[in-house]
Amino acid sequence: MHEAAQEKNGMAAMLGKLGIVHQLRGDHRRAIDNYYRSLAIMEELNDMQGVGATCGNLGHIHLEHQEFDIARGYFERALRWPAASATDALKPML
Repeated sequence: MHEAAQEKNGMAAMLGKLGIVHQLRGDHRRAIDNYYRSLAIMEELNDMQGVGATCGNLGHIHLEHQEFDIARGYFERALRWPAASATDALKPML
């Protein structure tokens, strides 16, 4: 992997993990912000597994807010990826 892509991938992973920490602490605004920033980078890098995982996390946080249609959209988006990636996408918050 090219050095710049590795750096972006690391940034996206860090933002995703930071989103999880904020979500677990109840700071959903910051969690969503970090998830969206991570998602943008994952999409840019065409990282299907990362996109699936981040969409899964966004689905969970919207589910917590009882925003069922939004949550469903993110869960369905997570499931567009290959089966292994979709399964992995749902693991972080289960």
